[in-house]
Amino acid sequence: MKKIVAALAALAVSATVLMAPAQAQDKKYTIALIPGLTTDGFYITMRKGAQAAADALGVNLVFQGAPDFNPVTQVPVLDAVIAKKPDAILIAPTDKVQLVEPLRKANDAGIPVIT
Repeated sequence: MKKIVAALAALAVSATVLMAPAQAQDKKYTIALIPGLTTDGFYITMRKGAQAAADALGVNLVFQGAPDFNPVTQVPVLDAVIAKKPDAILIAPTDKVQLVEPLRKANDAGIPVIT
């Protein structure tokens, strides 16, 4: 439950920070949410909460993930999300070592990442 609250808070903070500049108010921001896995009730609930927050803030939420909790399947998902250049990425990493380089790629691309 704490992770859900933290993710929703992060989504809200991210959207607020991204929408701060007056000249960018017309842009609809896209935030990607990459769960640990898409088939678990915890992450399904997280998706619903994040979508509700995104709708309330006028942010486009992209929910993309793997059906299993495995860095081997999560890394390609993250790479695909980075290629789409969202305004921010929220991710529940499946491995603290194997996700370092892919997350660094997102950072190097100028995409804020919240784990």
